[in-house]
Amino acid sequence: MLFPYIGPLRRAFFVINDMHQGDALKVKARVSEIRGASFILSYQIHKEEALMAEGESTLLAMDYTSRKPRRLPASFKKAMAEFEADKPSS
Repeated sequence: MLFPYIGPLRRAFFVINDMHQGDALKVKARVSEIRGASFILSYQIHKEEALMAEGESTLLAMDYTSRKPRRLPASFKKAMAEFEADKPSS
């Protein structure tokens, strides 16, 4: 087990252009930053080439029993860095 619990610490989402039911949308997500006990996931939603919305979530690793932050294991950080390095740029 890497860590007992990962929970949201902060979330932000910004709508740039209107989206409607039935629109064909492409959602992109990536790990944009890895810190000691947290990491940031960044999101973008596109309709064709137009950016429709973007946002990010900061997720915190914590010990569920003590409710205190817990450092991310080196193996997790390495796996996330490798995953991002292997992603296509588009």
